[in-house]
Amino acid sequence: MESADCSGAMELSTPPELLAEWWRQRQAWEDKLSELAKGNPMEALGALLVGGSLLFLAAERAVNPKVNSFWDALYFISTCASVGYADIVARTDMGKAVAAVVMTFGPALCAQVLDRPGNSQPAPGLQPVVDKLEAILSELRKLTG
Repeated sequence: MESADCSGAMELSTPPELLAEWWRQRQAWEDKLSELAKGNPMEALGALLVGGSLLFLAAERAVNPKVNSFWDALYFISTCASVGYADIVARTDMGKAVAAVVMTFGPALCAQVLDRPGNSQPAPGLQPVVDKLEAILSELRKLTG
């Protein structure tokens, strides 16, 4: 049930209301995250690694003997985002959820950062082929006016 606090803001108090509100705001968040990931993947990857590490540390520090510092959490999260190997495992539900999100989106962000479209050079043996195709195109343009 909704109730107004002294500021006049509405307070959501039941899980269905919270879920409904999240659903309404979901698209705006998705658009912002997608824009960040496409526009600046390095920044998005940094935010995923640091944010994921902080959340993982908060979730695991009290119950996981292998997570004692931010660096332990960063080690785990960075491996989740890339090769998927670590000697640390999530023990809490929240830690597992954070790991799942990072494992889902991390590799795609890493790929965007490490292999940006347009940055690759043609294979060395292909340059003569490219030159020949450009010459053919030039001749075709002359013929067609």
